Amino acid sequence: WELSWRPTRDFLQDEYPACVSVFDNLNRTSGGPPAEGGALCVRFRVMRCRYCPTEGQSMMEVAHYWWGSDWIQIWGANAHIHNPLKLQPNELLTLGPTYTVKRGDTVARLADRFGLSLDRMELLNPHVKGVTLTAGTHVCVMPEVCPGAEHTVLAPRRDSFVSGQ
Repeated sequence: WELSWRPTRDFLQDEYPACVSVFDNLNRTSGGPPAEGGALCVRFRVMRCRYCPTEGQSMMEVAHYWWGSDWIQIWGANAHIHNPLKLQPNELLTLGPTYTVKRGDTVARLADRFGLSLDRMELLNPHVKGVTLTAGTHVCVMPEVCPGAEHTVLAPRRDSFVSGQ
């Protein structure tokens, strides 16, 4: 069996608990009467500024999913990706750098420091919206390459990308 979980973009916590009930209905472990059930609990830790693509997603689709980010910037942060049109499902991608909050940091100051609008900083980090930052909290900082420019989700047209070489 497989247990998987994928957070949405608006994850608010650093960890999410998940418990499943486990039963040996087929009696494979003891050879006797059906075994008592138990609970298997795990905690999923959310990694800021990281993403695992789903089957068939391209770098351009990932960039578009992350609020119109620049796909070339994301590709530049992932030197191991050879073809932005063919991402492997569940391959860990870095969307941008993370910053560890220091004492005295505020969301507004960090947005200014990293060249982001306050709105974009809060979109990338919904867990910090309207709260006082705590030292040690991780935030995603994806500075815009060309602020105010329209970003395209069109695929590159060089033959080497299209043929997968």
